[in-house]
Amino acid sequence: MKKIILLILLSCSYALVANSQTLTAFEVNSKFGYKDATGKIVIAAKYDAVSDFIDNIAAVTINKKSGIIDKKGNELTKLIYDSFTPELNHSIIWVTIDKKIGLINFQGKELSKIQFDEIKYFYDQKLAPVRKGELWGFIDAFGKEIVPFKYTYAHNFSNERAWISNNNGIGFIDEQGKEVIPLQYKEADFFDDFGVCVVQYKGSYELIDKNGKDISPPYKMIKRFDSNIYAAIPYGNNDLFNFIDSKNQIIKTTTFISIFPPMENENVVLWRFTNEDGKYGFINTDLKIVINSIYDNSDYYFMNGLCPVELNNKWGVIDVTGKTIIPFQYESIKTTYIRDGNFKVKKEEKEFIINSKGQIVD
Repeated sequence: MKKIILLILLSCSYALVANSQTLTAFEVNSKFGYKDATGKIVIAAKYDAVSDFIDNIAAVTINKKSGIIDKKGNELTKLIYDSFTPELNHSIIWVTIDKKIGLINFQGKELSKIQFDEIKYFYDQKLAPVRKGELWGFIDAFGKEIVPFKYTYAHNFSNERAWISNNNGIGFIDEQGKEVIPLQYKEADFFDDFGVCVVQYKGSYELIDKNGKDISPPYKMIKRFDSNIYAAIPYGNNDLFNFIDSKNQIIKTTTFISIFPPMENENVVLWRFTNEDGKYGFINTDLKIVINSIYDNSDYYFMNGLCPVELNNKWGVIDVTGKTIIPFQYESIKTTYIRDGNFKVKKEEKEFIINSKGQIVD
């Protein structure tokens, strides 16, 4: 059977809602419909593509235009939409027509006009950032405008605060849409689980709480390291990093002059650091040095558990334990642009591709 196209992103990551009737899609002459558990046809095969039923609705398509139906085959919307993105926690669906975005509920009722140009979704929060034209505002799950379209940019909520900006700077609103932290910062991170955020104010970096109150004194630099750990350079500390917690308590002092975050989705999370001698090593999120700072140079991060490093003017590849996987024999070595696990190397002025075992790839 030809694979059924999932037009609506009702993914398996959402909890399925129990119902009395299970319908399964079937195909006849490149058209799709639904049968019940006994094999009886409940909805005739007339659609070009369909999705699974979740929460008693499914997406169907004819001539590249889509809508939603119920388990009786009733079309809850006209087949006029180009795409769907549901949020089951709110029983709503973002829909698009000609690149404009709007909001409908699971009964097919339009909650907002198809008028937005960009969205960032609700997740578990009460408001969603949306862009109309050049400006951002916020709407609730009923499609009502809660925050006017007056910001040059906006982000999703994190710990009851949403990041907003205009020509004056960056600030935060609460879940009711009220500006609770003035738009005065040049840079700002997101609030962590402890209600702490890194901001840059008048050239210095600080930690603030959810009311905008300073938690720390000004620092020359602060980087979020882990959920409750920050790497910070105090003024007058020879540009060396300390690790502090969300209460500005020193956890660990270091001789690091730089640190660089890991690549997302790596199984083993390692930060690259540089010591006072300009040597490179790696530290884990428990603040333990797992690869000593002995290398003259390094790629920025591990990819697929491997990282190119330089030692004594030769490049090789190590794994997350520091074990040499590809010997140090190359003039240069880089992870390939397409990130396929291979490396682009240079040896004796010749460039070629090798795999993770050091074998030349044709």
